[in-house]
Amino acid sequence: MLEDLDKTHTQYDFSYPVQSYDWYFSEHFEHSAGRGLLPSSDPAGPEGEISCMKLECEFTDEDQKVPVSTGLEASVIPEIDLTVDIYVPAGLAELGYNVELYIVSSEKWLMEMSDKQTLKKGWNTYSFKWTEENSKGDLSNVGGIGLWIEKGENSVNWSGDIYIDNFEW
Repeated sequence: MLEDLDKTHTQYDFSYPVQSYDWYFSEHFEHSAGRGLLPSSDPAGPEGEISCMKLECEFTDEDQKVPVSTGLEASVIPEIDLTVDIYVPAGLAELGYNVELYIVSSEKWLMEMSDKQTLKKGWNTYSFKWTEENSKGDLSNVGGIGLWIEKGENSVNWSGDIYIDNFEW
């Protein structure tokens, strides 16, 4: 029965390409640096085995951030602990780029951003927990989650691929 499904915990490990259908980057977002989001093999793992999502990026003076998101079916959740693994190539890790996780909640589609976290080389886990104490929205009406990758204040332009895996909440 559908009512028996656990709506309080979800994980996308992208081991099945169909999981990628729920995710998108906003190419229509003004000044988006995203150029593509595709199922991919792990850049540090076996070739050819689909296991993550590849985000193709081109950061310029005008295009300084890229959002990646999915919609959710609203459910009553007292807190949202959002976690994602991101693979960052060495060349990007040294440039001071950041990631922020976010939720979109309430009837007014309030976007709530996590603290900025600096991208580090290789596979790293980034997380943030929203609770009733630190949320400005309505955690019982979350309609979307995602992440933003953006240039740091003094970062130089960069283009290449960033990999996303194990998006979990």
